[in-house]
Amino acid sequence: MALTFYTNTQSRGVVVDWLLIELGVACERIEAASTNKMLGVEIKSD
Repeated sequence: MALTFYTNTQSRGVVVDWLLIELGVACERIEAASTNKMLGVEIKSD
């Protein structure tokens, strides 16, 4: 999968997640915590 989507169920990312589902875009969804630590998940920007 080319797209990794970091989201939180209590964020505005839910709208993007819904859009990706409706468009049928294949992506890996990673549920992230709503804290700054992100529970050890390293987020990289390319």
